[in-house]
Amino acid sequence: MGQAPIPRRLALLGAALFASACSGEGARIERIHYLMAGEMDEAADGIWSVAGYDITAAGERSLYPTTDEGWRAVAESADDLAAVAEKLKTRDYALNDTDWVEISEGLVVAAARARKAAEAQDEQELFDAGGHVYRVCVSCHQAYAPDIVGAYAE
Repeated sequence: MGQAPIPRRLALLGAALFASACSGEGARIERIHYLMAGEMDEAADGIWSVAGYDITAAGERSLYPTTDEGWRAVAESADDLAAVAEKLKTRDYALNDTDWVEISEGLVVAAARARKAAEAQDEQELFDAGGHVYRVCVSCHQAYAPDIVGAYAE
């Protein structure tokens, strides 16, 4: 077999260079953004949106679940959050960054705390666990995405 024609060799070289670039930091960042928007936000919101009170001029309204089904949904969100955090510890996301892995493990711990609170239907512990999740998220953002720290505070 002879060599491939020049255009085909150039196409193969371009594909190889593209694949190489996609396996580096740029691809990692894109994977992280996709995971955060596609899975992490929803899982964390499943905890934060039901922990605490909505206080307005009209009064105070509890956000906590009022049914077993509602508490199960919080536990499932906590499980989803832990699963995402476990993904973040893998080479595809961590690229052997030990600080990244440590922060991700902190999120696993915080998610487990939220799950326990949901299983016990403990409102105060769920609130505290939600705060724990928040602090882990902020610590990661401070280290890896300082431009978004405080972006959601209003």
